Amino acid sequence: MGGAGGHMPHPYDLDEVKSGIDLIKVLKSIPAHLAQEAVNATLKLDGSNNSVKIIDRRGKYEFALDRGAMGPGKGELDFRGVTPDDYEARGTNPGLQASTNILLGILNEALVVANIEPELKKLGLIDREGNADYSKFLNTEFYQSGAGNAIVYDVGSFIAFHGVYQFYEKWYRQGKPNEKQIRTGLPRPTYIDRKRDVERPIKDASRRIPYDNEALETLVRKIRPFAKKEGFKVFGPAAARQKNEKMAKEVLKDMESTLSKPLTIQIDAERAETRTLQEWLSQALNPLQSEYTFTDAMGDTQTVYQPTITLADGSKKDVYHKDNIYRPLMVDGKAVVDLFAESNGSVNAKAAIDSAILFHATRLLGQDIKNHLSTEQFGDVMDHEGVVIRDLAPEDFKITGEFMVSGQAGAFAQRPPVPDEEYLEESEAEESLEIIEDEDEDPVVDSEFSAPKTVALVAGAFKPPHEGHIQMVKKYATKADEVVVLISNPLKKQRSIKVGGKERNITAKDSKKIWEILLRDLGLENIEVKISPKASPVQAVFEEVGKSSTLPQGTHVILGASSKPDISGIPDWQRYLDLVRNKEKHVRPDLVIEDLELNAVEPHVKPDGTAYSAGDFRDLLTACSVSGDSEGLTTFSGCPKKTQQILDVLGIETKRPVEETSSVSGGAGGGYGGPLFTSDEDPPTKRDKKKRPSIIRHENIDLSLVEEVLELIIGRGINYE
Repeated sequence: MGGAGGHMPHPYDLDEVKSGIDLIKVLKSIPAHLAQEAVNATLKLDGSNNSVKIIDRRGKYEFALDRGAMGPGKGELDFRGVTPDDYEARGTNPGLQASTNILLGILNEALVVANIEPELKKLGLIDREGNADYSKFLNTEFYQSGAGNAIVYDVGSFIAFHGVYQFYEKWYRQGKPNEKQIRTGLPRPTYIDRKRDVERPIKDASRRIPYDNEALETLVRKIRPFAKKEGFKVFGPAAARQKNEKMAKEVLKDMESTLSKPLTIQIDAERAETRTLQEWLSQALNPLQSEYTFTDAMGDTQTVYQPTITLADGSKKDVYHKDNIYRPLMVDGKAVVDLFAESNGSVNAKAAIDSAILFHATRLLGQDIKNHLSTEQFGDVMDHEGVVIRDLAPEDFKITGEFMVSGQAGAFAQRPPVPDEEYLEESEAEESLEIIEDEDEDPVVDSEFSAPKTVALVAGAFKPPHEGHIQMVKKYATKADEVVVLISNPLKKQRSIKVGGKERNITAKDSKKIWEILLRDLGLENIEVKISPKASPVQAVFEEVGKSSTLPQGTHVILGASSKPDISGIPDWQRYLDLVRNKEKHVRPDLVIEDLELNAVEPHVKPDGTAYSAGDFRDLLTACSVSGDSEGLTTFSGCPKKTQQILDVLGIETKRPVEETSSVSGGAGGGYGGPLFTSDEDPPTKRDKKKRPSIIRHENIDLSLVEEVLELIIGRGINYE
């Protein structure tokens, strides 16, 4: 919705959403709210938002357009009501003129012929004394087939009535000698401008008000015959209802699944952090509604409100900007340190991360809600932009889900940039309302990619996997869209270590668990690890690309291998030569096998220059089992924490906790060993640390963890093992 109806907020725009925790509470309250009988959600439609009202300034009732401008000139014209005679004076664009002519023609004919005055009085557009109320209007959506909107509706051309709205009063230069009232209406609420610490009137043009639902239904029914003559259907609010009685429970189950999924943010070239979406949200504030505190260089505590983000090039962007905040951070996977400028306490970067997380959650959890809703007139909500949630918060808000990343603008109008000026002081900012809502201008990002997929297959016994394997997979993760690690599963020739004086085979399941440990927190989201039923790595690859392959049509396949020669001097990649030479026999016809030699990678070596070996790793594990000494293991695992986790998988006990004494090979696996955010529940080491003050003030959230990531972001206090 745009025009006089205003720009519909997302959940993170709500005053009560001060943190990620608050966002979860709001979104989780929606399913039960929608399970009630009342119309608590309506379909968000994509058309021309033509807001119409009754006027009587020419001695009779008639419908007129009101676009909701607030300044002198156009604001005054809108308030008195724009008819076709006023288009030139108002500067109404041709597209809006065409839709308005049709809409006003239908409504004015119904007004004369169908006796709709009783309904208009019940709806409050005509007051008890019989005067037109110029502050109230019918918020309508006008859709004409073939007009080029982002969404094409199967029902054909239509007019939909969203409900009754009322403008806020508006004064020009209020309290000054030349003050002028532009509009009458509802008293305009105020808010505290945190940036300037002053009270200001809100910017909204209007709000939906309570109205007689039965009167609106009758009005719609009376208008339909006149709309039909022009080729239009007429609808009331398109109520979004639950698909079945179990909807609330099903949505909450889907939400829990979404919240448990991992999300990775790249901090710098060497460091990425993975947490579940729930964990990220529990540590995030909403920059629009919360203040950040930090200690400056002089040791003084400072508080800052951060509604904009300063980019690395010095430019400033809205904190929820689609192209400069969300897309590079969450879709493109760029590093935080490369995107955002340094600031005191790194509040700038922290606010950018927080906004991206809240946006991401709004997108995914919103889609979970949409998936379970449908409408009588327009079918499944999944196929549409989204829904408007009514009467759950002080203001209506929208849930659009994946439309936030895939929606495109309609063709009726383009939204001009909104000036960063005092909204209620001058008129130039008023033209920000002279638009039809364009979802593409929301802080969102397009993330659809259609290039042919490249998959790298990295097969081995991995008994056990180690840092050398991780570095190999990292290289393929930059070459391919996806990397599939195939763990072969020999039934006879097993690799073993001694634990408690007894032989212990390292199983394929052990290898998979250790792979998952080694990959954790590296930000490598495009890697899948699975166990093959085949006994050898080569057989595992043959099955993956064979006639019954499940790879997508036309996939380009890289066969992961090292350039290292074996004891006979034959490079590792040549083990796949038979597959390539006999492709017709072994490979599904549509798959493309990339050049073996060109895609072979150099083996990664240990800090002492020697090659990594699974056999050496097994020897160290056996020695640890015997002596309880874990020395040297971190070279293979990447960090002490992962060493301890691997020992736990294999059932090996140590005499003392694994300390940060072993050297590592560098790279992501050897980077900062502790978590990006620290808390009482997940300390970075087993040594006690003095608790740091919280960087952000919020009563519902423990954010003692934040200062550590902020130091990392600006390059201070990074602890490499």
